[in-house]
Amino acid sequence: MGAAACLPEMGAVEPRSWVLIDGDCGLCRRFGEWVRRRDRRGLLAVTPYQRAPSPPMTPALRRCCRRALHVVAPGGRVLHVVAPGGRVLRGGRAALFVLERTGWGGAARLLTMPPLVWAVEVVYLLVAWRHGWLAGVLLRGTPDPGVAGRQKEEPGVRTRRWWSALPAGGALALVCGSVLAAGASQAETIGSRRINVMVISYDPILRTRDGQRLTQYMKWNDARAMTDAVVDALREASGGYAGYHVVDFRTVDAYPVKRDGYQYDERSFLDMWTDRDRAHQPDTVSYSAIFRRFGIERKVRRGEIQEVWLWGAPYFGWDEYAMKIPGDRIFYPTDNPWFYRPYDIPDCGRTVWVMGFNYERGVAEAVHSFGHRVEGILSLTVGRGIWDDKRTPDNIWNRFTHQAKTFADDAQVGNVHGGPNAEEGYDYAQKRTAMSGADNWLRYPDISGPKQPVSSETWGGPDYHLNYMKWWLGHLPKAPGVTDGFYNNWWRYVVDYDAAVRALPPPGGRPAPANSAMR
Repeated sequence: MGAAACLPEMGAVEPRSWVLIDGDCGLCRRFGEWVRRRDRRGLLAVTPYQRAPSPPMTPALRRCCRRALHVVAPGGRVLHVVAPGGRVLRGGRAALFVLERTGWGGAARLLTMPPLVWAVEVVYLLVAWRHGWLAGVLLRGTPDPGVAGRQKEEPGVRTRRWWSALPAGGALALVCGSVLAAGASQAETIGSRRINVMVISYDPILRTRDGQRLTQYMKWNDARAMTDAVVDALREASGGYAGYHVVDFRTVDAYPVKRDGYQYDERSFLDMWTDRDRAHQPDTVSYSAIFRRFGIERKVRRGEIQEVWLWGAPYFGWDEYAMKIPGDRIFYPTDNPWFYRPYDIPDCGRTVWVMGFNYERGVAEAVHSFGHRVEGILSLTVGRGIWDDKRTPDNIWNRFTHQAKTFADDAQVGNVHGGPNAEEGYDYAQKRTAMSGADNWLRYPDISGPKQPVSSETWGGPDYHLNYMKWWLGHLPKAPGVTDGFYNNWWRYVVDYDAAVRALPPPGGRPAPANSAMR
């Protein structure tokens, strides 16, 4: 059956069938989300083949998937199904197998009969060949990460004739396109939000070091490349909802001004770097000085930008995230100052976010910082000002963050510092398995499905930190509709706060100045 010839041996698999999709294809991921929502009996485990655990993944199956990416027409995509017992299906037959187990049994069984199954494979190939165009139509232009880089034939790989792609074409040739439309329906119903962001990279020129930028001299990371990576990660994790657009990128030959007026220069910063005891205290940056220098308040008031992302070195003094809500008025009182962080950001008449990134670190840490922003704003909205299971044990946001070490029988998705199986903070590579309801949140508000084993191999390495952050953010509810007075698409609070609370004020909340905040 297709890929079986590639597999001289197969490892043992779980009773469920594994659906291995191409994680680099937006249309494939949309299909995966549709399958998870339709799989009410928990018969299918959907995962990108690039991060599939072993079992079911074996070296032979991984090689087969990799070859399939190369031998199909340019831009083709792969879907494999590993059924109980190790039987491997791929291409159109794999799609029919999935359809049969998601409520389309009669039609799927009919279409497995010749000559109909041959037509299915042909349609499957056509979708694979034109998947980029289909993504543009069905996903309303949502970018498909990875397509642009593979439009040309890869060096050293000969493109086969079109009929050689029949067994392993694209991920979504589901006959008449009905499931393609269903897979795209979520993106259509939750829509997308364009967020204009101004990026400011404080990267001073070191005149005593041959005119090198600080990042060059220290061999730190490139802020532009990391900005692009963060934008892509957030777009992917939000199902296309968080559409960040960099409308202004500034590389600044300066050191930011501290809250008390202090400002490093080249000599004082390099001296401090060799002896951290010389670091200036208090360290906090002056957000208001940054806003004044770059005219940010005016840009926000005019709607030209909604967010500011800062890149800089350690000891430049900004927090991982900061935000300013007009009048500092939040809907629920909170005694946790970490949720709301206005500092000295000017009131711009609209909510403005300021992300503080560090180019000494990597993309994982930047997305991690965004994750703390998510925790903060969801605690202020869905969490009703509290993130504490002892005080609000039935709150849905609290439950989302459950870990097995505390809730052995109710592990869910976890938090930014660790997944459902984490035993300590930053435990992203933890191989211990925990039974978790994480994937049920992909069908929110119906989270009643069976629990599944979760370990670090669920999100995969080698960068377990970054992959976990994408996995965690990707499990935030992003469905249409409203439950208990809150949007089922939690991303609305994360990236479109003003519009969200204006259209649907949080239930029982009364806007009042924050009584506890980072100032």
